Amino acid sequence: GSMTIVNPLTAWSLVEIAKDLGAKAIIQNAAAGALGQMIHRLAAKEGLQVIDIVRREDQKQTLENQGFENVIISENAKFERELRVRAGKINATVALDAVGGEITGTMAACMPNGSHVIVYGGLAGAACSVHPGSLIFQGQTVHGYWLSSYLAKKGALSLIRLSGKIQKLMHSELKSEVRQRYSLEQGEHAIKDYTQTMSGGKILITP
Repeated sequence: GSMTIVNPLTAWSLVEIAKDLGAKAIIQNAAAGALGQMIHRLAAKEGLQVIDIVRREDQKQTLENQGFENVIISENAKFERELRVRAGKINATVALDAVGGEITGTMAACMPNGSHVIVYGGLAGAACSVHPGSLIFQGQTVHGYWLSSYLAKKGALSLIRLSGKIQKLMHSELKSEVRQRYSLEQGEHAIKDYTQTMSGGKILITP
């Protein structure tokens, strides 16, 4: 499943891209999900500061209970102001965007000039909207990221080394929380449970 290899590979490669772009601090949305939490732990291990964007207060509490210090709720009225202040304070120059829609442009506008937004998902189900001023006057760059393309550019030896690194991190920074296990007969209940609180940890359905 995604938690076994796709999420860890995605987290690792996004953090590597941020480092290659010279980031000392990053912003990410959808931070309460399994992948978001992996990205945060790995980025922190690599010495990067992280601003985590979530949608709800309970998600903020969950992350703060794990020691995440810079959590902002996107639904709050002062969200943009808070993001701009925090991004400026820690010089967050790379944003990882799993959502798309309006927040792509919001993050771009709130970051220091010459920053990068990496779009790797479209949870909003809407086109990414960025104000021309962010591109023209702030010099922001928006990139797309797809794991398959990223891996295709790596040589065989690099992939073997990468696989070894990922395996070592699977029980620490790249672990995924399992909230509940269900039998196959309970499948319908499991799906309902997961869709109601998708960021509360993974649900496993076992035969």
